[in-house]
Amino acid sequence: MGFAMDTSYLREDLQAAIGYGRVSTYGQWEPGNPPLLNQFDKANQLLSANGLKMCQWLTEVGPSVAASSHERPVLIEAVEQAYMQDRPLVVSDLSRISRDVDDIKSIVVDLGIEIIDAKFGGTLSPQLAIKITERNRKSFERRKERAREGVLAAQSSGKRAGNPGIREAQKIACAIRSERAAKFYGNMYSVFKQVVPEIIFENMGRVNFTKLAARLNEKGIYTRLGRRWSAASVRAVAIKVLQLKDRK
Repeated sequence: MGFAMDTSYLREDLQAAIGYGRVSTYGQWEPGNPPLLNQFDKANQLLSANGLKMCQWLTEVGPSVAASSHERPVLIEAVEQAYMQDRPLVVSDLSRISRDVDDIKSIVVDLGIEIIDAKFGGTLSPQLAIKITERNRKSFERRKERAREGVLAAQSSGKRAGNPGIREAQKIACAIRSERAAKFYGNMYSVFKQVVPEIIFENMGRVNFTKLAARLNEKGIYTRLGRRWSAASVRAVAIKVLQLKDRK
């Protein structure tokens, strides 16, 4: 399902898009895992087929309907970059950005950012982007409701939903991921303090995340995925660092 995109209106210096990818769990975010690779490949293939390229590929872990914008700092960065550079935002599927209509409206209507959707096969008009989001949200809610009904039906008959072996494996995998994440974020606190000794994470409003990201990149200290730091990615890690400290 696709068609040739009209790129004749783009200036030569705008023949590039900001790419955004999102997964729901840290396990899917590990280097080399298929979910993010598939998202990148689909978005990049559509661009290449239409004479465009991707100048940035920004990824994160987060829900499709975030309770707070702080839960999706990389999406905020991607939208800001697309807006400031007057570039389109490319995704493998519009639901990667959000299943919330207000979120999509703020991007395509309020900011006037063009979204290229690889699943659709081209550029989405604002009206079409909103319509697809409404459909995605309804489908998402139906799946949640069916799952809830299934769990309630199983409980009423005295059964536990799911395979016991799978549940146990999931518990073990979750514990391993939590341990790895705790170790990573624990290490990052000392790394941040070494790079910027004067930093005080407890006063987040006064932290210069742009400065911290620049210093980390200068010293060759990169993210878990081996990418360069941005102000948004440093801030996201700083929030996790503080959460871990508060639990201790």
